[in-house]
Amino acid sequence: MSKSLVQLLNTTYPLIQAPMAGVSTPALAAAVSEAGALGSLGLASASLDQARSMITEVQRLTRNPVNINFFCHRPTAPDPAASEAWLEHLRPMFEEFGATPPSELKDIYRPFPDYPDMLELVLETRPAVVSFHFGLPSQEYIDALKNAGIVLMASATTPAEARQIEAAGIDVLVAQGYEAGGHRACSTRKTAMPNMAHLPWCICWQPNPHCRWWPPAVSWTVQPSRPRWRWAQPACNVVRRLCCVRSRPPMLLTARPCKANALMTPG
Repeated sequence: MSKSLVQLLNTTYPLIQAPMAGVSTPALAAAVSEAGALGSLGLASASLDQARSMITEVQRLTRNPVNINFFCHRPTAPDPAASEAWLEHLRPMFEEFGATPPSELKDIYRPFPDYPDMLELVLETRPAVVSFHFGLPSQEYIDALKNAGIVLMASATTPAEARQIEAAGIDVLVAQGYEAGGHRACSTRKTAMPNMAHLPWCICWQPNPHCRWWPPAVSWTVQPSRPRWRWAQPACNVVRRLCCVRSRPPMLLTARPCKANALMTPG
């Protein structure tokens, strides 16, 4: 049986607080969940002990569903020339604040797919929702989380990423254009979705008799043109096609608030 977003997440409103690492505190996430939306914790930068403390605290503050977010990026090969160029580009900013730039750039976030102890912590604490950014963990991780009854969400910035998320059995797909702000959830350097306004033309899942329609009302840009608003209407075939997938499809969210039925907080 297909479920609406609020039924799937067990919330009052179809609203999700952005899981901002370092900013989304247990108090903030709990307050959002207590208000009827889905509060979120960004744990990409957290150590195992920090993650345990934050999850324990938010579960103490609220019994309502909370989303726990992780990065699933793959470490890139060192590129000394690129690192040097970035550091030189940012040098004036360091100097402005009286700081010394580092000698090299390092990946400071440990990816969730390479963190089995973090997976065990999540399975132990069993948050209602877990979301992924910058790719997906292994199917073994995904199956373990789904078997624990956890709702899974993942971000996509290209049609290929969206199809990968669908194939993995993720429950909710979060489609991102550059309007998301900050870093986008790109799992590769090749991103073919420059703007949410182009999304309906990028993803081409074909309708079939068994698919479930879940047409969101979406604000594609900050100041959308009239055609883009027409795309966002529930009766629009383009958006319906976008949301149509086979078998048990993931739901589709967008990384911007919508006018009539908000889905995500601003990035």
